[in-house]
Amino acid sequence: MKKHDDYYESLRKMGFKMEREWNRKIKDLLNKRTIIKQASMESQISAKIFKQLQDSMETLSALGNFPTKRDVANVAKMQVQLEEKIDQIEEMLSQLRAGHISQDYSDTNPATIKRDRKAEKRARLHKILNSLRQGMES
Repeated sequence: MKKHDDYYESLRKMGFKMEREWNRKIKDLLNKRTIIKQASMESQISAKIFKQLQDSMETLSALGNFPTKRDVANVAKMQVQLEEKIDQIEEMLSQLRAGHISQDYSDTNPATIKRDRKAEKRARLHKILNSLRQGMES
């Protein structure tokens, strides 16, 4: 039994030693300037090709009238912003109901008018998002 244990222990030690040697050799091979420059050039080329593919997909999606990944991400970002603003409006309404805000919002203050226009835009966006959800559910 001791012979087997010694065998496996020496095998384990040799495995660790070989692993360290291979790791050192790989590091030595990869730490050369030529390899780093080559990898950098190839990554730049790959990035350009990827960008061209994305642009092509954008063009095709416009022709086919289907959303791209970027479109979906933008809608998701707008939805999050919309939900945050709705939360703010709900908070303001609850404060108004509780009597904590005494400001009259029917004035002609330019900031109030701008805020009302933004609220109208948010409401239109909310309607669009709801119709998109309904379309996806059916």
